[in-house]
Amino acid sequence: MNQLLKLFESINVENESECIFTKKLSQSSIYRVGKDKEGLPYFLISIDIKKSSRSLLPISLQNLSVVHDVYCKIFEKNEFEDYFTIIKCTSLDQLLHQYFFEIILSLLRVIKEQPSEEEINLFIRKIVDLFICIDEEPKKSVQGLWAELFLINESLDKRLLISSWHEIPSNIFDFQNSSTNLEVKSTLSNFRRHSFNYEQLKPDPFRQSFVISILMKENSRGTNIRELIEAIRKSLKGDSNSIIKVDQIIYSSVGKNWQHIDSFKFDIEFSKKSTKIYSIVDIPCIQHNIPNELSKIRFDCDLSNIKPISPSLKNKDELLKVISVL
Repeated sequence: MNQLLKLFESINVENESECIFTKKLSQSSIYRVGKDKEGLPYFLISIDIKKSSRSLLPISLQNLSVVHDVYCKIFEKNEFEDYFTIIKCTSLDQLLHQYFFEIILSLLRVIKEQPSEEEINLFIRKIVDLFICIDEEPKKSVQGLWAELFLINESLDKRLLISSWHEIPSNIFDFQNSSTNLEVKSTLSNFRRHSFNYEQLKPDPFRQSFVISILMKENSRGTNIRELIEAIRKSLKGDSNSIIKVDQIIYSSVGKNWQHIDSFKFDIEFSKKSTKIYSIVDIPCIQHNIPNELSKIRFDCDLSNIKPISPSLKNKDELLKVISVL
């Protein structure tokens, strides 16, 4: 369990009190996890009001509020006063509480124990941005995101693949570095019929382009997105920047569907055996000289009778050679 969520659940609240009941992350920490009588979660950041140059406005979203420079009385062994930035999850949804603390814990991994005012502002901005994401329309299906995470989890160098992963879900390719474009296609059908953007199959004069085709099968005993995320996090061993990038891409991709990422489970072993890779030069495409007036051209293409690339070509490419299922 997330250590912040665990700390939150350990807080006892007096039902009639108007106070926020809090616990420090550690004895010397400037951060506190809090709970009110309604069971709503808080994250408090102690600030030095004398050094503060901020005149920030409060933030109010559908499920999140942020108030700056709040004067508080603290009752511990001795009564004392302090000023805090108070971040509150305003929903009673327990899944949203979990998301709230997941985001904060992820961001805490890369912030200093005694952060500057600028670093605290950036920390808060990222929390707000990720909460905005979950109110937006999804930019990618749960199935498509699962396929990309599956490839990362099955790679021999997860950091390399994550560094090449698109930060904007609408990018033409899912993975890209200086020499390679990789597009991941998945299907629940037995046929490798995938939908393509015309731009994905246009030759790139600077990079080789490949399509990874994954057959998927739903399985109630399979693996969901959250389980893939946890497996990837464990293998990254404290690489906070990579972990944060994964979190940001996931939540900006699934949007309002974030609550359903646990619901869909797929058979990893089936996908391992079914994954194939193709060069775009071997995939049929609409010919060139398309009129400039035409745009957003999409079409379906069946890859079933197309020959995958050879192992020797795969082993020459920096990205492809680390994906163990190919």
